[in-house]
Amino acid sequence: MIRTKRCRLCSCLFALSFASYIVGFSLWNVDKFYCDNLTSFRESLPPWLSPTTQLHAWWHCFAGHGTYLSVLVSIHLQYDFHPRKNNNLHINKYGLNLHWEDSQGKLK
Repeated sequence: MIRTKRCRLCSCLFALSFASYIVGFSLWNVDKFYCDNLTSFRESLPPWLSPTTQLHAWWHCFAGHGTYLSVLVSIHLQYDFHPRKNNNLHINKYGLNLHWEDSQGKLK
């Protein structure tokens, strides 16, 4: 459907979603294969910093963000195939917010 409408925003959102899953999956696999090394490294870190080395947890964060972006792609594709009059759908810079604007640029 993205190719049918050639929507740049949908393509960007889809690519970000896919990249988020790939990054998360890669981190999870690093955690799986180097678990012993990461555990010993984690023990040498200060207690407040060691949770950041839980790469499996990062997988869940990246997968959640990728799923959220996939939902945004679905919403935008729905808009592309059934547009509202005098409204535009916009997404912020980091893909965290999707909102409608009227023709004057005011949020709806």
